[in-house]
Amino acid sequence: VSFAIPGGPSASASFNCAGAGGTLAYNVSSVVGLAADLGGCKYFGQTLPAPISNNIDGSAFTFLFGPRFTARSHSAFRPFAEVNAGGVRLKFTCDSADCPNSPSISKVAFAMTAGGGFDVKISPRFGLRLIQAEYLYTRFGNNCSLQVCSNNNNQNSFRLKSGIVIGW
Repeated sequence: VSFAIPGGPSASASFNCAGAGGTLAYNVSSVVGLAADLGGCKYFGQTLPAPISNNIDGSAFTFLFGPRFTARSHSAFRPFAEVNAGGVRLKFTCDSADCPNSPSISKVAFAMTAGGGFDVKISPRFGLRLIQAEYLYTRFGNNCSLQVCSNNNNQNSFRLKSGIVIGW
């Protein structure tokens, strides 16, 4: 992501984001389900160059929906694959004299994920999601008036998740 605050410093760099989320899925059949995936994360680390990294507080929130395909058998392991589409809201706040004209910027854009993972069934109602790995595509575009993503139409990211699975 190319990051620039009007009247302040700019950089073309990546950034790390860690957070939490949840997925609500309805199984239409034993193989096909419909999922709603919501998640948020907070910027961390010093991946943007100084002085930007020292003064930036940022977050992202994804809201994605789509089909999930699960291979169910008598085994406790349940691999799945899914493709989701929706949006992402990216917000950065600068609390420094380096960005006096625009201390906060926010942008909503198209987002899509494709990936899969493995669940381990512990009981009829509980399981563990050992891993879920996804390619995350966002398209903030060059038409961003706040220059959040100038000269970079597409952003390519990676998400890694794990957690608890509760069945109803």
